[in-house]
Amino acid sequence: MHGPALFTDGRSIVSESNKVDPSDLQAGGINCLQSSELLSQSRDEPLSAEQMAQLQTHVTHCPHCRHASQQFAQMFTLLEAMLHTKSTPD
Repeated sequence: MHGPALFTDGRSIVSESNKVDPSDLQAGGINCLQSSELLSQSRDEPLSAEQMAQLQTHVTHCPHCRHASQQFAQMFTLLEAMLHTKSTPD
């Protein structure tokens, strides 16, 4: 993922009030952009134990990424429901 990470509603993870560059927000040894990439990657393939620990630590300490993680989970749930509905025979 390149450029600013976005929430599913289009807002940047950089709020207008704090003007923090997401690449500077470090927690768990990764920054927000790396966290976003791992969240997306986890949908396609299992993360290593180290990646999972880094992501969990980051999301625990970063309110922006915690919110993004919740939105990813909602999006994945809706996607699974849509795919299941389309694959069900009439």
